[in-house]
Amino acid sequence: ELGGYWGCTYDAATDARTQNLKAPLIKDSFQLWQRSWAVIRFEATRPGFWYFHCHETQHLMLGLQTVFNVLPSKQPPVPADVPTSGSHFCPTVDEGPWGS
Repeated sequence: ELGGYWGCTYDAATDARTQNLKAPLIKDSFQLWQRSWAVIRFEATRPGFWYFHCHETQHLMLGLQTVFNVLPSKQPPVPADVPTSGSHFCPTVDEGPWGS
């Protein structure tokens, strides 16, 4: 029983032994087969927001993207003139321009 998912799910008991954690590949991109998975390990030493995404535009709308917030305590404060949630909203089709 696959519970409605027919891909190859990660199984720590069998898949962990194939992971090379002593001398892993160093890459900035990789390819996955449909309905597969990858274990990603990275050293997060540079403060900031780091965008991780698929390069297929249609996949972005499906949620194949995330943002890692690395070392927030070492990031500079957000400048006071940057709009924050609640102070400015992007207008929609039914709304007027900002400030109207």
